[in-house]
Amino acid sequence: MSDGFGLVFEGFGLVFLVRKNVAQSGLAVLLALGPAGAARADEAAVATPSILSPGYVVTLSAQEMTGPLYPGANRYGYFGSPGIDVHRIGDPERFGTPDDNFGFAVYDTSWFRFGPVGKLLGDRNVNSFYELHGLKTIGTTMEVGGFAEVNPLPFLRGRLEIRQGFGGYRGLVATLGGDIWDNWNSLTLSVGPRFNFGDSRFARAYFSVTPEESAANMAAGGSLTPYDASGGLISGGVAAAARYQWSSAWRSTLFGSFQRLTPSEASSPIVTRDGAMDQFTGGLELAYSFSVTGF
Repeated sequence: MSDGFGLVFEGFGLVFLVRKNVAQSGLAVLLALGPAGAARADEAAVATPSILSPGYVVTLSAQEMTGPLYPGANRYGYFGSPGIDVHRIGDPERFGTPDDNFGFAVYDTSWFRFGPVGKLLGDRNVNSFYELHGLKTIGTTMEVGGFAEVNPLPFLRGRLEIRQGFGGYRGLVATLGGDIWDNWNSLTLSVGPRFNFGDSRFARAYFSVTPEESAANMAAGGSLTPYDASGGLISGGVAAAARYQWSSAWRSTLFGSFQRLTPSEASSPIVTRDGAMDQFTGGLELAYSFSVTGF
């Protein structure tokens, strides 16, 4: 997400993510497929669902978070999204974090699984940001690819996502992360590193400034000089979450992440003039679970 600029949920469902721009007038609406809402982690291992299961556990959730309005921005907006997760009664929930994009496993064992993954990114409309006037708008982008996940220990997970962008930009991106977690009665804590990668097409779309764009920006009163960003490691940081199970039906999760842009992106005038190399996100999720039987 690139790196935490949207929030989605893992499971069998769609997520509608609404961004409220507190610095500019208007709303931007993002339909996203993606990451699992909370750090849900009573166990990392999950058995193959039994066809004899009497029904399903359905979890409905709602999140509110704040994060940068675009990659490299120093202004923040509010993001809100509902979500849904479904698993068979008797099967433990698979551990997940807010930055897991939407996917489902086509191969699933207690220690390894993989499958397709997808994410829908909203546009970066430069008309909404005075500091970006003269640059090209990046339209809505669908990222499609695959994920692989390993659980070498009951409290340890590693996850890799590789996604190809279609639409607004046509670059290749990847997210590599790991999580360690533990629970104390009703409280579950998780923390782990995150590394975001992008090829030159992704880097140039969000962080480069062509001479023509620079001239148009300065003509509009801006200060963006020409710059050519390169791909590779885009940012690195850490994500953490704290979940509390209030009852068998209700839970809440407080989560946050920090990302620092790497030198090629941090040196872009988009970041040095009016942006920030340190990117923070944070939010709260409320979730309600109930069972559906008779299937």
